[in-house]
Amino acid sequence: MARTDRKRSRQWHFSDSGGRFDKRPSGGSMDGRKPISPTFARRVQRCRKCGSRILTNISHCPFCGKAVYPFFKRLWFWLIVLVVVSAGTFIAIRFGLPMMPNSGSKDISAPIVIGAPEGTPYKNLPLGATVDCNSLLVTVTNIRQDQTTSDGTPIYSVEIQFYNKASESATIYSTQWQMQGADGTRKECYIGKTKDGTNLKSEIDAQVIRPDGRFSATLYFSGSNLTTVLYSPDALSYTEGELVIWVGSTTTATPPPDEVLPEE
Repeated sequence: MARTDRKRSRQWHFSDSGGRFDKRPSGGSMDGRKPISPTFARRVQRCRKCGSRILTNISHCPFCGKAVYPFFKRLWFWLIVLVVVSAGTFIAIRFGLPMMPNSGSKDISAPIVIGAPEGTPYKNLPLGATVDCNSLLVTVTNIRQDQTTSDGTPIYSVEIQFYNKASESATIYSTQWQMQGADGTRKECYIGKTKDGTNLKSEIDAQVIRPDGRFSATLYFSGSNLTTVLYSPDALSYTEGELVIWVGSTTTATPPPDEVLPEE
């Protein structure tokens, strides 16, 4: 009787009714199948805070105001997770991976020969000539041939000096260098052993030169009649027209004098 009175006075609460339809679909047309969207899943459940009977297709309890679903089931939560993961991936790629300086970060200007009239070509330079390549001063000081491989192929040692006068660090690589023979064949830096078993490896391997820093290195090449040193200012491109070329006479080691036997 009390429930009928409340219904007639329009004070009846949905949460006061029975529970035989709780957790069941509101219509019989679904035949136990899941609804195509939570909006159409009109089921009855109890509020987690006040215990009132409420429908599941609402966001907040109409009696106490508590959210029907926990935060990790809300759309805004997964949007925040997506933004955080995307930002973390971008930061890891942008700042975590090593970057090649002077390779795409700025244009590679034409090399300038130091101490020579303006417009002097940077081809066929003599040993000791310095070239300014984007504020990195490069000088080939000497070419020596005093070692051979186990099969007798000559090994050339190229001595180079660097000076970075830029405000940013510069990175140099052995792949920027080659030697060319009299017949036009080119050789990459040599990594291997000499005839006596000594291991040789070029001393430039992603070497970083800080601002106002100096660095000296020796590169090794193996081949016959190598006379020309080639350098590419751009670490990612070996463009023929931008190569700096040094040409010079090769020095050889002076053999020790023959031992003079005393006269009997």
